[in-house]
Amino acid sequence: MKTSNERGSALPIVLIMLAVLTTYGIISTNLAKTEIICANADAQYKKAFYNAEAGANIALTDLKRLVKLNEGVGPGWSNMVDPIVFTNTNYSITNVSFSVSMRPKRNPGGNIVLWGNIDNNAVCEENTTVGYPIMIVTSTGTTIGSTAVVEIIARMDIIFSNIHAALYGAEGVDRNGNAARVDGQYYLGPSNCQDIDSSNNYDVVTLVGTSSDLSANKFCSETICGNPVKTSDDGPQYSITKIIDNLKSKATIIPNDLSGSSPLGSAEEPGIFYCPGDLQISGSLIIYGAILAEGNITITGTPEIKGVALVKGTSTIKGNVMTYGAWLGLGVITLSGNTSIMYDCRELQKLTTTYEKYSMVCWMEK
Repeated sequence: MKTSNERGSALPIVLIMLAVLTTYGIISTNLAKTEIICANADAQYKKAFYNAEAGANIALTDLKRLVKLNEGVGPGWSNMVDPIVFTNTNYSITNVSFSVSMRPKRNPGGNIVLWGNIDNNAVCEENTTVGYPIMIVTSTGTTIGSTAVVEIIARMDIIFSNIHAALYGAEGVDRNGNAARVDGQYYLGPSNCQDIDSSNNYDVVTLVGTSSDLSANKFCSETICGNPVKTSDDGPQYSITKIIDNLKSKATIIPNDLSGSSPLGSAEEPGIFYCPGDLQISGSLIIYGAILAEGNITITGTPEIKGVALVKGTSTIKGNVMTYGAWLGLGVITLSGNTSIMYDCRELQKLTTTYEKYSMVCWMEK
């Protein structure tokens, strides 16, 4: 039998349990709210970060055009002072919000640092006379209540626009037993790419042929048809192996024997064509773009190359071969027949426009 003192003892216990459960519920609710707030904040930041990355990627894709538009009227890039600024609205993008500012990198002396080495694997050394500016791109992405900043450093992939020579043989050029190396004239920018005039405009065109009147002597210390056995000049040393290795991943593989008359590429869309071994070209076909030969190359007949040939091995060119652009080889280049090699900056610029672009070399989240 219960005593009167035991009556109602369950009520306080129930109340205590209710209080504990209520407190736990409040804490759990607050924790859930905090987690939701943090998750929303993280989601907003990630969205802002992706917006910033989108802006940086757009800038990288369009950087070459934007930099050329801001080249200025002074020598080189000296007038490029103000940053290039654009937002998503400049590209009619409504669902991504970003603002991008691009400025050239400068050395401690305040000069714009340029990248103009044809060897894309070389260490980037400061240069203020040749090439395109190294650019610092800062992209700020925004969302409701959140901001993220991405910064990249980009440089131009200098491949074709840094080819200075109509004809370059690292081991010499042989014509009828006489050898020489020929280095042509180089111009940067379409305003300096004049129409070809093979009679008078030798500052634009270098002709190498079998006639007695050769324009090669305009650009090298010895003429191609004289002594000594091999000449030297002040032209650049082309890293042909590295150029070919860098380009072949973008190239169309071609067979070892090219003949017939069907063209490769077109005047509007020049291509990059790679042969993994020795290459023979004959017939009357026209090649628009760049020919890359891993081994030796022999070319006969009446073909035309409008662009550039890059050869790791030897080059044997005979027949009525016409090259508009440049021919660069690691091995000896042997010429015979009515071969003409003309430095044509217009064909090289088509390759430059199609294949050269700014690439990212450094990335950071700020």
